Amino acid sequence: FLHHSSMGGNSVAVAAAAAAIGLSVATDALPTPYLVLLAILVFLLVARFGAPSPDSRLPPPPPLAWDLPMLGHALGYKANPPGFLAANAAATHGVFTLNLAGFTTTIVSDPTAIRAVAVAGPDALSLRQAVGDFGFNRVLGPLNVFLGSDVHRAVLKGGLYPAIGVDATPLLRATRAGVAAYLPLGGTTTLDALPAFRRVLLHASITLFVGERVLVECPPFIEEYIVFQDRLEEAIAKAVVLPAWLAGPLHLAAVERDRAALVERLRGPIATMWAEGEGGWWVKALKTLDRSRLPGYHDFQSTAPTACPPPNNPFTAADAAEFVIGLLFASHKNPGIGAGQTLLQLLTPGYEDTAAAVTAEVRSPAAVAMHAGDGTPSDSAVLESTPKLNACVLETLRLCSHAIGGVRKVVDPRGFEVPTSAGTTYTLPRGTYLGITHMGPHLDTAVWGVNASDWRPFERFGSDAEQPDDYKFTTFSHGVHRCPGRRLAVLQMSAVLAVLLQQFEVEVVGPMSEVSFEKATLAQRAGPCLLRFTPR
Repeated sequence: FLHHSSMGGNSVAVAAAAAAIGLSVATDALPTPYLVLLAILVFLLVARFGAPSPDSRLPPPPPLAWDLPMLGHALGYKANPPGFLAANAAATHGVFTLNLAGFTTTIVSDPTAIRAVAVAGPDALSLRQAVGDFGFNRVLGPLNVFLGSDVHRAVLKGGLYPAIGVDATPLLRATRAGVAAYLPLGGTTTLDALPAFRRVLLHASITLFVGERVLVECPPFIEEYIVFQDRLEEAIAKAVVLPAWLAGPLHLAAVERDRAALVERLRGPIATMWAEGEGGWWVKALKTLDRSRLPGYHDFQSTAPTACPPPNNPFTAADAAEFVIGLLFASHKNPGIGAGQTLLQLLTPGYEDTAAAVTAEVRSPAAVAMHAGDGTPSDSAVLESTPKLNACVLETLRLCSHAIGGVRKVVDPRGFEVPTSAGTTYTLPRGTYLGITHMGPHLDTAVWGVNASDWRPFERFGSDAEQPDDYKFTTFSHGVHRCPGRRLAVLQMSAVLAVLLQQFEVEVVGPMSEVSFEKATLAQRAGPCLLRFTPR
């Protein structure tokens, strides 16, 4: 997630306006063009010298060299994001300022700095303000920005996790339904791997979290949602380098309308499911969830009172539809990419022994029975039946993580201090955007060895390996921002791969495209990767 300028610029604009008014008496006789030029000059001077660091004793992070006009460091980053970030982290103290075609952010890669960011509360570093600035208030709506994470965490911890901890059969049933929807057992099917896994996981997510009624009453919904999400990501990418007043009408407004249409499409089926006592986990939980107990509610109420629903009113079907849009945005695409990349890695020449070991494991009678739901298995039991497959999933996530993630905005008026392992401490002024590079820790040879960039699942995540902590394996973030859906995501990825390998022989068709970090998701592929699925 990228954006353009800091909100701290508002104070600079006010100061510039005040200075211009103060000069007006002396400039009344000047022609209008000269007044305009003078106002611009005053603004630039104030912007350059009028906003000192909150603690002038501590320096800001160093900017990278080779900052090209207009492009900044975008060309070097685009050519090889993980390598670019790792090389610059090594050349600095692991904290540096990056300019990506107009979006300037501080990148954190040093372990000590990452820990400082991870434990910082929302009064120091704000996710909500960052994503709101980037345009998500419009494209995903204020309900999702202010309350979405709280709602999903409440449903996971208060309902879904305890349930699948006893019986994961509903999740396994939804996974098999997703596979069956796109890979019928009646014949051979050839599909592009990552788009196929995305659709399978989206189908499974809707079935489990929302309810099958949506797929019955709205057959085009999956394709409509995929188009919406792709347009949203494209609009945000374009909007980040534009001022908000221009980005809104040019890129964000159309996506906002698309979201409203999807909400309207979902509202009716959700209302019916509520009336009839049906629905998936999220839909059922939202009907009785007390919004006033959500941590973000009071922030929402004070920041956007006109958009915030009253505390004592239950969520409406339209509210639930808004949350479902945000839920599906987070729940299916990256797990789909992660599962697809894992399968592609297993099918890459040189890994035949690993693929054979995983295939034998998931096709064992015990694993087949477990994934069929025999004996109402718990989620832990399901995962324990395929340790080799799970290791492959985690190792793939390590090497395909977001190049830049965990973006936050400094909101403390005093700024935010970032210590490093080298003993240097930097100050980030209020309004600065800050992001963590997952690939820095993931390619750190001091942690993973000289072969850190190699795919070695059993060595790093196997049953006998020492499992890395959240600061070595950072895919699911850490500290106060640790992803609450980690347990569910790993289970989904492992389950869909197990079901596929139990039901199909899989082979690569044609050349396999290179891994690409261009998108703001887990790494995808630069082009199609066709796979042929033949029923066993």
